[in-house]
Amino acid sequence: MNSTQVHPFFQILLGKFIGLDDKMIRKLWGRLYPSELSNLIVQADFVQRSSGPDGIAQLAKRVSPALLLAACRRLSPEDGERRDMAVVRAEEKILQRVGADGQWE
Repeated sequence: MNSTQVHPFFQILLGKFIGLDDKMIRKLWGRLYPSELSNLIVQADFVQRSSGPDGIAQLAKRVSPALLLAACRRLSPEDGERRDMAVVRAEEKILQRVGADGQWE
């Protein structure tokens, strides 16, 4: 899998589980650091091969909300300038799926 292409499991996770659109998913994928991408690709490939229908739930356990929120801040920094509202909405959707412990519900 090429790291410039969004991994299909990541696409499904962010699309179906969180409700982000394809454009935002591609933007977030593009803001992940190479070390983060390689880790996600390895995990997603493992889940895809071994988890069957529960793959998305298993991948969700491996993709932390903190990682996705960090990618959002890279897209639209909290630096006192006006933030991109599409990114803010994406953060809100992510946070709606997060419990008080900072993990996915």
